[in-house]
This record gives sequence, C-alpha cells and structure tokens, in this order.
Amino acid sequence: MKNLIDIIKISKPLHKLVVIIALLILFSAMLALVVPILSKFIVDEIVLKVSGKGGDVNRLIILIVITFGISLLGLITSTISDRIGDHFAISIRKIHCSIPP
Repeated sequence: MKNLIDIIKISKPLHKLVVIIALLILFSAMLALVVPILSKFIVDEIVLKVSGKGGDVNRLIILIVITFGISLLGLITSTISDRIGDHFAISIRKIHCSIPP
C-alpha cells in the first residue's frame, strides 16, 4: 500500500494523463458490453428469417455493420489507452529516477 501512495505522490504532474487513461478504459469497457447485446439482436433477426416469421435482411446487415464498427472503435480506443499507459509508465519512471533516494 505504501508503494501505491508513493506512486500517487510522485505522479502528481501526470494526474490529467491518468484521468484520460481512466476515461478511455471506461469507454472501451462500455463498447465491449454493447457488442453482445447487438449479437442477440442479430441472432433474433436470423431466427425470424429462417423460421419464416419475417426478419429483415437490411436490418440484419445494418446490425452487423454497427457491431463491426463498435468492435473496431473499441479496439482503437483500447490501443490508444495502452499507448498512453506506456507513455505514463515511462514518465513515472523518469520522475522516479530523478528523485534522490
């Protein structure tokens, strides 16, 4: 616990970066939760079409495109947050090394 408190003290100049990383991670997690819900709608549309109870192919295509787009956006968001996290780790290391023991 002491190490965690030390990291928070040392990283004071980088708190804005921490907030950005946290927001990106939350956004990425929310996008990851949307994909299974859209998958349910895709499966429902396929079942309706196969059973002959309706089902719209155009709606199915739109749902698949939206799912793909959300997955891609989640991947991009996750990659950006990872990159910023790496930058944050390097910055912490620089700050820590410049502090005399």
